Amino acid sequence: MKSEKAIIYDDTCPMCCLYTEAFVKVDLLKADNRVSFSELEKKDFLDQLDFDRSRHEIPLVDVNGGETLYGMDSLVYILSQKIPVIEPIMKIRPIKYFFKKLYKLVSYNRRVIVPSKKQIQEFDCTPDFNLKYRLIYITAALLTGITLLSLILMKFVGLQFVPLLLLPIFLLFGLGFINTDFREMEIKTEYFGQLATVILIGGLISLPGFILPKIYLIFVVLSKMLMSREYLRRVKLIKTFA
Repeated sequence: MKSEKAIIYDDTCPMCCLYTEAFVKVDLLKADNRVSFSELEKKDFLDQLDFDRSRHEIPLVDVNGGETLYGMDSLVYILSQKIPVIEPIMKIRPIKYFFKKLYKLVSYNRRVIVPSKKQIQEFDCTPDFNLKYRLIYITAALLTGITLLSLILMKFVGLQFVPLLLLPIFLLFGLGFINTDFREMEIKTEYFGQLATVILIGGLISLPGFILPKIYLIFVVLSKMLMSREYLRRVKLIKTFA
């Protein structure tokens, strides 16, 4: 990674912290060039940032005053330092369009995918609520998770046990409509997004059971334990935003 570039990340977002730290560990980024928004006032980058855009697309600043890159463009620049083929591939319009939409999907839902407690700081990095991208994420995560969980039940237990999986899921979604803590649309979809993520996690954890059928039950039990734990943890976090 060239020293004249610095990435500015949301240090209240666990996902942002994780992948920018990974960039440093694999030598895609120098440690000094990983700057959090809470540290920004100590730097000379303020006049180079579009703060509203920075909440939705991670910025990559040229410390010598050059162009600031955002979102997919900043990630492509960083990754192409080690994998040069990424840059020409991302110039192909359909591919670039797909990954830009995928980036937006993750960005608008990052607090749902990896939640954290609400933190008060000078610059609020929370992305705007976007109903379209929230509903797309909920649908994709829910369908994937339910499909994976249903497949493993059908393979090893039988089709008749699939309703036993679907019933509690429908009940949990129903609670989102009747619980007075989740009346506003943004909070409702926050709840549904967290629930869909929990179901997706359960499906992914169960997946190794197909590869190791003799111990599939271990993965099923593990997935149910983690789903219960995550559900309770995430609902508590939602209430800090309500």
